[in-house]
This record gives sequence, structure tokens and C-alpha cells, in this order.
Amino acid sequence: MPSTHVLIVEDSPTLSAVYGSYLANESYQLSFTENGSDALDLIKNNPPKLLVLDLNLPDMDGMTILQYIHEQQIPTVVIVLTAHGSVDLAVDAMNFGAFDFICKPVEAKRLQITLRNASNN
Repeated sequence: MPSTHVLIVEDSPTLSAVYGSYLANESYQLSFTENGSDALDLIKNNPPKLLVLDLNLPDMDGMTILQYIHEQQIPTVVIVLTAHGSVDLAVDAMNFGAFDFICKPVEAKRLQITLRNASNN
């Protein structure tokens, strides 16, 4: 069985490395990008099964990416991460089809379980 493609969109290389280490023992094919425009290019050309999406990116709001995926009906399951969470933001993300909304800092177990559940979605 081929591994599940997971795209991690996180502007902090340190946090990307941490998330990658959290998932190192899982059977995922991990890809990383640090900005929204690269993420959109990857999503358009080779949509991942799972997307771990930071909302605060240097070139755009991650919500724009989530909205694009929702409007284009791209079959990607999105897990939103943010250090600046609010109930309103979480509701907006869920309205655009986010599978889950996680406030940073993210614990390893939380990310692992969320991705496992999302990959079965």
C-alpha cells in the first residue's frame, strides 16, 4: 500500500522539523513548504491526501489556501494549526472544510492521532 502524502505548510523551518520528527515513525510521505504560494502550486499540481496548514504565512493567510481547497473541491483533508486561535477563526476554518483546528504548541501525540483519524476520512 503506498504511503499517504502529507504536505506540511509551516513558515518556521524549526517547527517543520519538529512536526517531521513527530511523524517520522508513521507511514507518511512528507513534503514541506514555508509559504502559501508554493503550497498552492503543490496543491494544484499534486494534491496531498493530508495538509497540515499554518494560518500565519509570510506571503498570505493560510485561510486563503483552505478556502481555495474548499471552493475547488480538492480531495485534501486539512488540519489547521495556529498560534493565534480563536473560536471565530476555528468556526471559519470548519466552515471551509477543515478536519481539525489545533492551537500551537502542538504535542506529538495530538498531531499523530489527528493525522491518523484524518487519513481514514
